[in-house]
Amino acid sequence: MERPAGAQILDAKGGFLVTGLIDCFAALNHQGQANAFLAMGVTSILGVESTRRGPLDRDSDPSPHIFLLGEVGYEAAPLAELLDEIEHEKAKGADVLLAMYRIDPDQMLPELAADTKAVQAYGVKIAAGGAALIPTLSLDYLDRPGHANPWEEPVAAILDARDIHWPADPTTGEHAYSGDKAAAYRTIAQAEMTLDANYFQAGCRYLAGSGADVWGTMPGISLHHELAALVEVGHSPVRPWPRPPAIPQEYLAGTT
Repeated sequence: MERPAGAQILDAKGGFLVTGLIDCFAALNHQGQANAFLAMGVTSILGVESTRRGPLDRDSDPSPHIFLLGEVGYEAAPLAELLDEIEHEKAKGADVLLAMYRIDPDQMLPELAADTKAVQAYGVKIAAGGAALIPTLSLDYLDRPGHANPWEEPVAAILDARDIHWPADPTTGEHAYSGDKAAAYRTIAQAEMTLDANYFQAGCRYLAGSGADVWGTMPGISLHHELAALVEVGHSPVRPWPRPPAIPQEYLAGTT
């Protein structure tokens, strides 16, 4: 195969050549955000729209490929009504469905206990069923110690803080809240990392979704924060679907 005239040659020695990234949970409101996704290597998204995230822009060009993410269960409802919601989202063209906060555990999944053994045993059930988790750990990026200022990313120059829910301060890179609220979010952030480390140990598979653009997450940029967090909880930065360590047999009791 001949090299096209004028083609640019890049020396990638010591690096990795990867296919386009997929953000499995993100908003896209306008061309600037579409450009930010593409500049950060994100070529497909599961696109969501909501009160906080705004309308989903499907007309940007160029743009990542958009799969429509619908939702069910934002308000509590009987199972029959939830099934009607599912049919409604399907009729709207939803490609994937997000099960929201107010779905009762009895309608969806067994209730979780807080201790490590119970979490890992539950993780074994998830792994055995073939499901994948999308923890959106990037939502807590600004609440974890040692984080960078996301506005210092070169791509951030084409983004507007007014488009982002709870954006980081462009100067400090921190959330505006402080005191007890900041301490509470730091505690939540650490707990979520611990929870997903246990799920990973249990054999759960993962997909990467940034949750952009709420809680300071930013199109394109925050997916890289999500990937780094997934490595922190145990994933290999190179191999997909790494095999986790064996689970102690006592965790497996009653999980079949």
